[in-house]
Amino acid sequence: MKRKQSSRREFLCLGVASVACACSGCGTLGSRKPDVVVKPAGERLSLSKAESAPLLRPRSSLLVQPEGARDKIIVVNHEGSLSALSAICTHMGCTVNYNAESGRMHCPCHGSEYALDCSNLKGPAQHPLKQYAAAMENGRLVIAL
Repeated sequence: MKRKQSSRREFLCLGVASVACACSGCGTLGSRKPDVVVKPAGERLSLSKAESAPLLRPRSSLLVQPEGARDKIIVVNHEGSLSALSAICTHMGCTVNYNAESGRMHCPCHGSEYALDCSNLKGPAQHPLKQYAAAMENGRLVIAL
């Protein structure tokens, strides 16, 4: 049986397609769906008591998406204190996750790590995350935009 040799053009096209698939995988891997989508009321987000309930547990987190906005906000209850920060990694825009054991934010795409004060602890990201003010008011999470 005679084997057909690939042309240089076919080889390059296959290479470009492989790189495109790999790059699109980074975006898919790091794009977690929000736990809650909330319509902003002026310059703040106000969640219902039911939507806020997961944050009553220590070492818990909640991924909040302001309706119509690109930025997602991750809110963490770390030892009774709330931290609210952008969930978008400053390196390539993947969605970061909270690691309760380490108390840090971790990017699943390229390994960047952030502290709960938004500072960058480990690269490749070189910039801190954006911080938001958050508080519980009568059992409801309120985030200032």
